[in-house]
Amino acid sequence: MRDAIEVANLRAAEHVQIIARDAEGIAQGVRHAGAIFLGEDTPEPVGDYLAGPSHVLPTGGTARYASPLGVYDFVKRTSMIYYTRNRLNDDAARIMALARAEGLFRACGGGAGEGGRAGIEAGRAAAVRAVRSGSRKDWLTGIRIQD
Repeated sequence: MRDAIEVANLRAAEHVQIIARDAEGIAQGVRHAGAIFLGEDTPEPVGDYLAGPSHVLPTGGTARYASPLGVYDFVKRTSMIYYTRNRLNDDAARIMALARAEGLFRACGGGAGEGGRAGIEAGRAAAVRAVRSGSRKDWLTGIRIQD
């Protein structure tokens, strides 16, 4: 059964039907499937047309990283992040290293010699100047509201 579960996970199939004793237990090992049908009395059309939460399932092995279409796909979510000044100072070098690796730090005018929070602020200020001048309209992906 371990081999079957491994194959199911490698294929990341749209539909997986488990006909075996302890089908629910076996299903716990299947991490990559669009939908899992348990038992011989639950064929794929049951889920596709009547009992299933969605007929729009990931195909072509995309169940490895994608989920079936569901109501959560139509719910807007927003992340809220808060840092203290000390935490920003502690993480500034890592943030700038990632920005440099993505090519964003230089693109917004950050200099190699700038470090810590000052470097992040210098880069942000350069980006704002570039956007205001019209030279880098595509760069600004956020808005800062400050009083």
